[in-house]
Amino acid sequence: MELYERVENIKSREDLIKFINHLRKDLQSNSAEWENITLEDYLEAMEAWINDMDGYYLNNN
Repeated sequence: MELYERVENIKSREDLIKFINHLRKDLQSNSAEWENITLEDYLEAMEAWINDMDGYYLNNN
């Protein structure tokens, strides 16, 4: 199942737990494919996205 399909299927707390577990396992086995492989990188990217999200939503109605 593709990542976007997994996100669309999150309907409960348990689904979210399974999704995060899937992400963690994917990072462990495919870290070369991940852009943010450290917590610091991830938090920096999250900060940047939150700073820019108003523009994203304005552009996507």
